[in-house]
Amino acid sequence: MGKVFRVASGLINGEERKTGTFRHAFAKVEPRTAVKVELLENNVLQLNNEFMLSYFANGQLYDKTFVFRVNTINEKATADLPIINKRGVFAN
Repeated sequence: MGKVFRVASGLINGEERKTGTFRHAFAKVEPRTAVKVELLENNVLQLNNEFMLSYFANGQLYDKTFVFRVNTINEKATADLPIINKRGVFAN
């Protein structure tokens, strides 16, 4: 079982903005694969996006946070992602 939580926050036109927390659960994700979590609209890409991943492996709980800073998710930032052999954007 894996869970992904996403929240975005930051300034748009000088005004503080924050999205709600989006929650997604996946019963099983195979090793060396990727799962599409959600479609991000352009206005959300203008914010800092934080993805929190929690999952169990070998009876132990793991947590990892991935942060995509303002406007870092874009075509120019795509690269070859190792292991899953797809194009995407690396998180900070």
